[in-house]
Amino acid sequence: MQFAIPSTIDVTIENLDPFSQGSVAFVYVRPNGTLEPILFENISVTGKLGKIKLKNGLIRHFSQYSFGRLTAEENGR
Repeated sequence: MQFAIPSTIDVTIENLDPFSQGSVAFVYVRPNGTLEPILFENISVTGKLGKIKLKNGLIRHFSQYSFGRLTAEENGR
């Protein structure tokens, strides 16, 4: 289902297993399993506390969105 007007989403995830800080992105998971970065206003990552907080992630449809680490190719490098 595609939205007539894109929407935004705020998400807070807590109590994850601690993880290395690194670069975390808000992504769309394509049917082939690759990740497409999605625009957002702000993302706060506190890996040692297992917390990710996203503000105003731009979504255009209901589908498979996730947080992930992008490969250099997916990140456009």
